[in-house]
Amino acid sequence: MFNRIVIAARFKSLIVMIWLMATAFRIGYTDGNEYSIKAMFLLNFMKYVEWPAENNQGTFRIGVVGDSEISESLLQMIAQKQGDSRRIEVVKLGSGNQPYCQMVFVSHTENSRVDEWIKKLGAKGVLIVTEDLKLNTGSAAINLITVDNKIRFEINQSALRVSNLKVSSRLTELAINVR
Repeated sequence: MFNRIVIAARFKSLIVMIWLMATAFRIGYTDGNEYSIKAMFLLNFMKYVEWPAENNQGTFRIGVVGDSEISESLLQMIAQKQGDSRRIEVVKLGSGNQPYCQMVFVSHTENSRVDEWIKKLGAKGVLIVTEDLKLNTGSAAINLITVDNKIRFEINQSALRVSNLKVSSRLTELAINVR
């Protein structure tokens, strides 16, 4: 009986994820909600990425590097998810001492410094997500891109392996490019 409940819950979660991403793909965006859609992607990535056990305890922190409206969008969405069991924080990252973050979003304003962040965090169990960056072998694990006025994402499997992260096959099926 318990297995049926778990399977049903996972199936519902998958359906919601697919619906949310399909909706984001279908509707595209206007200037007002691009970062709301990107924030939705980040929060959904949390559900389909497996972190090492030592990095997956307590508060889940999402770090934001560079100037981006995504911080505000994330905070609004997190406030709406008050009933969730895991606490989520959004922190602004800079060049000083940084709190540990399970996920780091590097804004397109910092694309020239992505390699620095990858060297600093890449092998520490951190999911590095960029936007509008050309994927290459030393790149971030996930890259959000705009295609035909719609937000899509690419996955870099080698960056995930270096970070000791595992991505659900459900997520890789939704990516437009998997390397």
